[in-house]
This record gives sequence, C-alpha cells and structure tokens, in this order.
Amino acid sequence: MVEFIDILLHGEDSRPLNKYKVCATCIHFEAKRQGREMVYYCSRLNYATKPTYSFNCWNPKDHVIKLMEKRGD
Repeated sequence: MVEFIDILLHGEDSRPLNKYKVCATCIHFEAKRQGREMVYYCSRLNYATKPTYSFNCWNPKDHVIKLMEKRGD
C-alpha cells in the first residue's frame, strides 16, 4: 500500500513529473508551526502532506506560473 501511495504522489521514479509540480508551489498548500515542528497541509484535500509531495490536483501559485512562463516551461 505504501508503494502505491508513493507512486501516486511522485510518479514511478519517485520524483515529481514536473520540476515545479510539488505541494509547496500549490495554492492549497499550508505550512504552520506547531510548537517546534512544522505541519504541512493541503486545504483542498484535507490531507497532511509534505512540500516535496506531488498530486494530480496541483494548482500553481501566481509567482510559480510567472516563473514557468519566464523560463519557458
């Protein structure tokens, strides 16, 4: 089951298919400090996540879209 989830999150080679397509660059990504730890959360999926995870529902933040356009990606 863990391997299946990892393939869903990262693709078969365990890296995001698009170098920008990670949770940290998505409009739904939230990072909050709880005590000494950081907690990462997807507000769309209502799911705990990590900045490097990647899901198919990715919606890039405005500055990421501009960077992708600038670099021709």
